Amino acid sequence: MFELLGVAIAIIGTAVVSHTDFKTGYMPDRYTHAMLLLGAALLPLYSGLEAAVPYYLIAAGVFAASFIFYTFGQLGGGDVKLFTALALLLPIYPAQLVALGFNPIIAPYPFVVSVFFASAVMAMAVVSIDYLRRLHEDRKKIKDFRAKSFRGLLYSALTLPLAVIWVYLSPMMTIVAVPLALGTFAMAFKEDILRLYVVRKKAVKDLNDDDVIALELMSPSMKKKLGLGSRKTFLEMELKAIKKTARKHGIKQIIVQENLPKFGVFILASLLLNLMVGDTLLWLLFT
Repeated sequence: MFELLGVAIAIIGTAVVSHTDFKTGYMPDRYTHAMLLLGAALLPLYSGLEAAVPYYLIAAGVFAASFIFYTFGQLGGGDVKLFTALALLLPIYPAQLVALGFNPIIAPYPFVVSVFFASAVMAMAVVSIDYLRRLHEDRKKIKDFRAKSFRGLLYSALTLPLAVIWVYLSPMMTIVAVPLALGTFAMAFKEDILRLYVVRKKAVKDLNDDDVIALELMSPSMKKKLGLGSRKTFLEMELKAIKKTARKHGIKQIIVQENLPKFGVFILASLLLNLMVGDTLLWLLFT
């Protein structure tokens, strides 16, 4: 019963935060924090206290790994909390779903890894197609469009050997190979995508820990003055120091990545898919 309750909380909670993420670009803490607390409380009730200890450690590892992605601007703070909550609510594939008639291919790694993998593939496919469409429409605004397109083709070609191996193992792996090729092609236009569709100027005094600083479009002198390295996001205590340094050098505005893709909807879709099939990667390989 407690395991199915964890499944229900995971689905409903992820649906709520993905909806708010899609509408506003933020995942409210009150929802993700509630999922974290409920997951931590339910875990020993259905796994037993002894088994819960390694699951808690795995959730801590998920938080640490996700936080690294966060510091480099690849995940939002809400995404980090959501993945950690899912690691607590669903540390492994729920055995009671098998009893209800599901026939999953269960992976030997934590269930949240399955969710992360499928959500990343989905996001890469949808976001890459959208950006490439918009880049083609705005090609006159892009310097050296043809040269960058050729470079993108070279990037995609580097994924070809891996794609051949995947498709040889299973034709279904084309579903993974195509998004990877599209994503690597789009990398040739990274700065153009940021400049045209993502960034905006924001007052330094209004910066918060959800803001992703666009280091790629920032001058080396400004980065040096603010003491920025390769990190793109900062905690509130770190932002206080950055704001103080900015005031010292008379820097009032900074470029941030404001219109980032909403990842929550892909996490929800991945969660539902993996609950049905067990692990998307293994399902694609062995179906």
